[in-house]
Amino acid sequence: MTIKERLENMERELGRVKRRNNLLLGAILILVGGLTAAGVFRTKVTPAQTQGAGTANVIHARSIFTKSIFIDDEKGVTRATLNLDIAGPSLMLCDETGRGRVIMAVIAGTPWLSLSDEKGVTRALLRVGSEGPTLELHDENGKIRFSAGKTKLVSPDGKIIEYPESSLILFGPDGKVIWSAIR
Repeated sequence: MTIKERLENMERELGRVKRRNNLLLGAILILVGGLTAAGVFRTKVTPAQTQGAGTANVIHARSIFTKSIFIDDEKGVTRATLNLDIAGPSLMLCDETGRGRVIMAVIAGTPWLSLSDEKGVTRALLRVGSEGPTLELHDENGKIRFSAGKTKLVSPDGKIIEYPESSLILFGPDGKVIWSAIR
C-alpha cells in the first residue's frame, strides 16, 4: 500500500469518525434537553410517598429560571449538575462518590466533551471549534498520548506547536511525538 493510499484510507476513517462524533454530540444534546425538560431539582421522595396511595413529588413547569440544577441519588450524593455561568452552559455526570466523570460544556462557543477516570484524571477530550474537531486521549497521569484533528500543544522545551485538522499524532510518555500523519 502506497503512502497516498494510506492517507486516503486515513482521511476516509477521519470522515467516519467526524460523522460518529456529530451523532454522539447530537445524542448528548438530546439527553441534556430531556434532563432539562424533566425539570428535576433537589427533591427528596420519601419511601412513604412512593408507597401507599401512590403519590409522589411532581413538578410541572412551563419554564424554569435558575443558574444551577443538582440531581442527587437516594443517598444524597450529587450525580448530575446542570449549570450556566459566564463561561457557558455545562452538564456534569458523576459517579457513586460524586466525582465528575463526564462533563459536557459549551465554552466560548466551542462544545466540549470530557471523560475522566475514577481518580478524576481527564482521559478523553472531544471539542469542535471553528477550525474543526479535535479528539485527545490521555494516559493515567493526564499526559496526551493520542490526538486527531486540530491540535495546539506546548512542546517539552516550551515551544507552541500547532497541528492541522487532518493530523493523527501518537505521543510517548515523555510528551514527544513518536508517530504522526500530518497533511
